Amino acid sequence: CDELILNNIHKYIEMGDAAANQLVLDTIKDYALRIDMAENVYRSAYTLLDKLLGADIACQKNPNIVFQYPLSNRFSELHTDAPANSPYEVVVWVPLVDCYDTKSFYLLDRQNTINMMTKYKTEGAFESWQDFREKSIEMSESLSIQFGAILLFTSSLLHGSVINQTNEARWSLNTRFKNLFAPCGLKDPFSFYRVFRTSPVTSLALELS
Repeated sequence: CDELILNNIHKYIEMGDAAANQLVLDTIKDYALRIDMAENVYRSAYTLLDKLLGADIACQKNPNIVFQYPLSNRFSELHTDAPANSPYEVVVWVPLVDCYDTKSFYLLDRQNTINMMTKYKTEGAFESWQDFREKSIEMSESLSIQFGAILLFTSSLLHGSVINQTNEARWSLNTRFKNLFAPCGLKDPFSFYRVFRTSPVTSLALELS
C-alpha cells in the first residue's frame, strides 16, 4: 500500500540530502499537476477553518511536504513561523504516514510558548540558545498522530523536530490559511498566497472594483 512505500522508501532508493530534496520537489510538482491540495486539506477541516477565519480566506499557494528519512539531519530546529509568516495564519498539518516519537515533531502549547518567549526577551534569562532550546523542549509535547488525522495550530507557537531515530521515514504535509484581509507578516501576499474563498460581498466588491 502507499503508506508502506512511504514508510520504507529510503530502503528502495539511494538516499542522501540531495536525493531527498529532489524527491520532495518531484512529489510537490506531481501533486500540483493532479490535485488542488489546499482544496482537499480545506475540505478536511472546513468546519473549524470557517469558524476560525470567516468566509474570506487566503491560502498558501504551494503546500510544504516534509520528508525525514531515518537518522538524517533533515529535522527542523526549534522555531515559530511568525513573524516571518503571518501571526494570523492557521497551520494545517497532515501526516501522510503514522507519526510518533522521533518520527513526529514537538509543539509547545499557548501558555508555555508565551512564558518561554517572554523569558527569551529578558536579558540573562538563559545562558545560551542551547539552554533556551533544551528548556523549551522539556515543556513541549511530542505529538503522536496517525495517518488520516489532521492538526491545526497557530503559526506563533514554538515547535520543531529532532533526528528521526525510528526505522521508518516521516512524511507530512502542511499548508496555511488566513483571513483574506489579515496582515501577511513578511510574506509577499501576491507570491505566497492566493485568494481561496470569498464572501458574496467581497466577490461583488472585487467584480466592481
